[in-house]
Amino acid sequence: MTPFSDVYHAFLSKITDRDLVNNEFKDEIMEDFLRSAIARFHHCEKDLSNADFILKQFNTELDMLEIEILARYMVIEWTDGYIQSEEFMKQKLGNRDYTNHSPANHLEKLMDLKAYNTGEASALIQEYYYRKM
Repeated sequence: MTPFSDVYHAFLSKITDRDLVNNEFKDEIMEDFLRSAIARFHHCEKDLSNADFILKQFNTELDMLEIEILARYMVIEWTDGYIQSEEFMKQKLGNRDYTNHSPANHLEKLMDLKAYNTGEASALIQEYYYRKM
């Protein structure tokens, strides 16, 4: 058995989000990220759908690489939320006003962060795949 908290700990070690850490619904938010991560990690040797969302655990033992892959996919989901809110703000303000009020092109930095994490997840998946051979 692997508790969800092992994956959550790996996820939280990759981000600095005081709003999430201090949010009273932190566990529910992270569970949503985890569900999305599970859906993305479709080549996992283990049956990730064999999870108990009441006991907050996988009913199988995940290794460190599997935990790392899930955590990285959670970071991508977390980043997507910020990108979507920034894109919404850009639409509401208009391009000119958004650019004037946007410190250091925040949206562009978020998109770069997502691309980086997507690349990291892909590299981990390749490592995971070749490890099986």
